[in-house]
Amino acid sequence: MFDPLFAFFCLTILRFTLAVDDVVSTDWLDKHRKSIVLLDATYDVKPKPDYKEFKENYYGKFDELTKIETNATRDYAKEHIPGAVHFNFEAAYYPSQYIRHDLYPPEEFEKYVRKLGINANDHIVIYARGRFAGMLFAARAWWTFKVYGHEKVSILDGGLEAWKKAGKPVTDAVTTVAVGQNT
Repeated sequence: MFDPLFAFFCLTILRFTLAVDDVVSTDWLDKHRKSIVLLDATYDVKPKPDYKEFKENYYGKFDELTKIETNATRDYAKEHIPGAVHFNFEAAYYPSQYIRHDLYPPEEFEKYVRKLGINANDHIVIYARGRFAGMLFAARAWWTFKVYGHEKVSILDGGLEAWKKAGKPVTDAVTTVAVGQNT
């Protein structure tokens, strides 16, 4: 006989068993680098672009947006954790009339994250650098993935600075990824 209470209990246990930590250590990341998607969410704050011009010329044009050189893209090119892909704020969000980094509709955001090689069940670990170890921007990227329903997302505690302080390797080699299948 089917017992709904038992089924609920089992599903709850399964959910907590499959859950990931919101914050991971440098040692944890070092051990799991090959089995996760690693995103460098470094960002340098810039003035808000004209939202009408952006909408007309760049909205959803992720290939063009990721080619625009910024301090963040230069920082990524200079050094990042091996295997990390740059999560470009200028591409991941768009300026609306009142919001500097507004959220794309889910189908548009999916187009961008597929370019990052992300699939629906991937565990994503996000880090950044800079003031407050870049935690503001890593947290914004983490929140964005959660809003879009991606459950397995973590932040590297202390960002790139903690990684380097722990004596872990960095590289200037650009990470190439296969396009993700779905998110």
